[in-house]
Amino acid sequence: MSSLLNENRERLAEFLTRDDRGRQIPEFLAVLSEHLQSEQTMVLTELQQLVKHIDHIKQIVAMQQTYAKVIGSMRM
Repeated sequence: MSSLLNENRERLAEFLTRDDRGRQIPEFLAVLSEHLQSEQTMVLTELQQLVKHIDHIKQIVAMQQTYAKVIGSMRM
């Protein structure tokens, strides 16, 4: 698609309105935009889940470290 746009950059308005290939570009861009928006939403949701799980792991490690310190103090 970028090559088509580059080839016709001198007459872009005409290409997008009169050429069969050019008239398909706005619809293609709309579909692509929707797809990318959907993908971005999915990636952001996964990222939020990862952050949540990482925080949970950090809490577990902190509890284990605290527990290990308490056990180590009792042995002395």
